[in-house]
Amino acid sequence: MTEYQKPYFILWNGISAAVTAMQAQNYGLAQELLLQAQSQAEEAFITWQEK
Repeated sequence: MTEYQKPYFILWNGISAAVTAMQAQNYGLAQELLLQAQSQAEEAFITWQEK
């Protein structure tokens, strides 16, 4: 996998999980999942840029 793809996949999986949570009307979990995905993708991007 190319390094730039890692943040993309983190966001994709987080958004998919959040959509599932929203379909179950669990908006708090959806928000938590989105914030976690954002943080993890940002960390992956920063780590990649430091290489």
